[in-house]
Amino acid sequence: MTGPQRAESIPFRLRVGVSGHRELPDTEALQGAVASVLDELPARLPADSTPVVYRAVSPLAEGADRLVAKAVLSRADADLIVPLPFARERYLEDFTSEESVAEFQELYELAVFHTAAEGASVLSDGECYRQGGQDVVEHSDVLIALWNGLPAKGLGGTAAIIQYARGGTLDGNASGPQDVWLPASRSAEQGVRRIPVFVIRTDRPGKIETLFEEGDWSEVRRAYQDLHHFNYLRPRLAFHREITRNEDERRASGAALGEQHQGATAEARFHAITASLEGWLFPIFTKADTAATSFRNQVLGIGVATAVLAAAAVAAAAARVVYAPHAIALTWIEVLFMAAVLAGRLTIVHQQAHRRWVTLRALAEMLRVMPYSALADPRHFTASSDGETAGSRAVRPPTVQLEWYRRTVDELWKRRPHIRLAETDLPWLRTLILQRWIAGQIDYHTRRGHRHRLWHRLLRGGVLAAFAGTLLCALAHAMGQGGETTAFLAIALPATGGALSYIEAHREHGRHAERYKWTVSQLRDLERRGAHAEHIAELRLIARRMLELMNTENADWAEVMWVHDVELAV
Repeated sequence: MTGPQRAESIPFRLRVGVSGHRELPDTEALQGAVASVLDELPARLPADSTPVVYRAVSPLAEGADRLVAKAVLSRADADLIVPLPFARERYLEDFTSEESVAEFQELYELAVFHTAAEGASVLSDGECYRQGGQDVVEHSDVLIALWNGLPAKGLGGTAAIIQYARGGTLDGNASGPQDVWLPASRSAEQGVRRIPVFVIRTDRPGKIETLFEEGDWSEVRRAYQDLHHFNYLRPRLAFHREITRNEDERRASGAALGEQHQGATAEARFHAITASLEGWLFPIFTKADTAATSFRNQVLGIGVATAVLAAAAVAAAAARVVYAPHAIALTWIEVLFMAAVLAGRLTIVHQQAHRRWVTLRALAEMLRVMPYSALADPRHFTASSDGETAGSRAVRPPTVQLEWYRRTVDELWKRRPHIRLAETDLPWLRTLILQRWIAGQIDYHTRRGHRHRLWHRLLRGGVLAAFAGTLLCALAHAMGQGGETTAFLAIALPATGGALSYIEAHREHGRHAERYKWTVSQLRDLERRGAHAEHIAELRLIARRMLELMNTENADWAEVMWVHDVELAV
C-alpha cells in the first residue's frame, strides 16, 4: 500500500496532442521548437495561480509522436495517454527495428491510459490511422503538428489531421491548413469544435506557424477558470465547523467498525487502510460538499423568494384596485416586490450559483464513492472511452457536467492509494461496504425521500386549496355576495396557487421522492446480496453494482436540476 498525495489543490492538466511524420530532419531544431511551444502555452491561459501541468496525447509512432511525447514528459508532473490506431500487437508490426519497438514499449508503460481504435478488425489501415488521428484531436486541448508542407499521402495524414483540428472534415485530399477556414464564431454556431494548432515545419526546422483565433481558447480557458475558482473557493466559517464534525464522525465510525473485528493485526490494517483512503479525499470532499450546500441554499432560497414576492406583488396590485384605487403607496410596494424578484434573478446569473451548485454537488457525490471504488475494485474505475483516467463505464460523469469536473476527478483518481486485498480482509471489508456505505446510503435516501414526499403533498394541497378558494370567491362574486374581499381573493388566490405550483416545479419534490424510493429498493437488494458474500470477488461485484447505481442516481439528479434554474415567476 502506498500513501496518497494530499488533495487540497488540483493542477490544471493541459492536453497536448501530436500529429506528424515518422521521418524527421534536424531533430535537434525540432526539439527546440516543441520546447518553445510548450513554454508559450501557459501564457494562453488566465494569469491565475493554479499551476498548469501537461498531458501528452500521442499514439507513439516513430518520429513526431515520440519526439513531442518525450518533450511533454520532460516537464514536471506531466503524464501520457496513448490512443492506438490498432491493437498493440498489430501496431508493433509497423515499426522498423527492435530498438524502435523497445522505445515504444518503454513509453507505453509510462502511460496512464491507452486504448485501441474501435473497429480496427474490420477497417483498412488507412481508416484506422484516420480514426486514431481523430481520437488524438478529440482528446486534446491543443495540437502540435510537425508538418513538411506537403499534402496528406492518405487517410489520416498530417495535413488532414491539421484540417480536422481546425474544424474541417477528415479526408485524404487535404493539402494543408490553408484548405479550411472556419471562423470561431461560425464554428460555435455550427457546433464544430476547433482547437488551436501549432505547426512546426519540418522542411524549415524551427519555423512555427500558429493556426488559431482567440475564440479557439475559450473552452480550455473556461475549464481553467472553473478549476481555479474551486481551488481557491473559501466557504464560510461553516466549512471549518463541517470539517471538524465530519472528522469526528469519521473517527468514531472507524473506531466502531474496528472494534467489530478482533485481532490487533487485522484492526491495525483496517485503520491504516481506511485512514489512507479517507485522508486522500477528505479535505476536498468537505469543501465541495459544503460549497454545494451553500450555493444550493442561495439558489433555492432565491427561487422561493421569487415566487413569494411575485405573488405578493399581485396581491398589492389587487389591494389597490379593490380597496384603495388612489393609494400610490401600494403601487410602490408592487414595484419594490418586482424589483426584488429581478434582483434575485440577476444575483443568481451573476454568481453562476445554479451551475456551481449542480457541478459541486455532483463532484461531492463522486468523491463520496471513489474511496470505495479504490478499495473494492480499483481496476473498474479506470479510463473511460473519452480517454480520461478517471470515470469509467460504471462511474461516468453526469452528462451535463463541465470540463473542469472531468479533469478534477481525473487528477484526484491519480492520487489514490494503491491497496492489495486478501481473502482475510473479507470480514471488515464486508462490514465497511455494507454498514458504512450501503446502509448509510439507505438511511440518507430514506430520509430525503420522506422529506420530498411531505413537501410534495403540502405544496400540492396548497395549490388545490388556492384554486378551490378562487372558485368559491368567483362564485360568490358572480352571485353578488362577498363584496370587496371576495374580489380581492379572486385575484390574489390564483397568484398564490401559481407561486406554490412554481415552487413545486422548481424543487421537483414529487420526482425526487419517487427517485429516492426506487434507489432505496435497489440499495436494499444489494445489502441482502452482500450479506451472503463469502469471497472478495463477490464483494467487488456488489461494489461495482453499487457504483453503477450511485452514478445513475447522481447523473439523474444532475440532469433534472440542471434545467431548473431560477426563472422569473410572473
